[in-house]
Amino acid sequence: MDIISMSFLTLVVLVFAIVMIVAGAFAAGFGSGKSRAFGGVMLVIGLAVAAVWIYLNNAGVEPFCDVDLWDILYDAIVNLLAIIIGALVAVGIFLAVVLKSRSRLSANPLPQPLSSFLLQILITHARSRPCDD
Repeated sequence: MDIISMSFLTLVVLVFAIVMIVAGAFAAGFGSGKSRAFGGVMLVIGLAVAAVWIYLNNAGVEPFCDVDLWDILYDAIVNLLAIIIGALVAVGIFLAVVLKSRSRLSANPLPQPLSSFLLQILITHARSRPCDD
């Protein structure tokens, strides 16, 4: 297998194991009835997957021992932080632009010369129109 695909597989398996352990512990600790039992099963599955992966990594099995675990985790965390920061900045700019444009539109939807011109036309038209009483 290619080292890139093994890095990807390492990250998928480790994240799967970590999330299963955390979610299983949460469900087993705070759940009731069947959810507590399912939480225990999830916890055991997460621990088993993590144990198998650690064993394969340390036993010298060919594709697994070539992967540098710390570099993969470090790169994943740095990339995830960069994605989150970039997305938050973009959403913040988007919200600022949308909220600014809404406040301007609600105050005066037309430019000042056009709105005053239309107001003059309406006033003049209303004065020149005879009453039908």
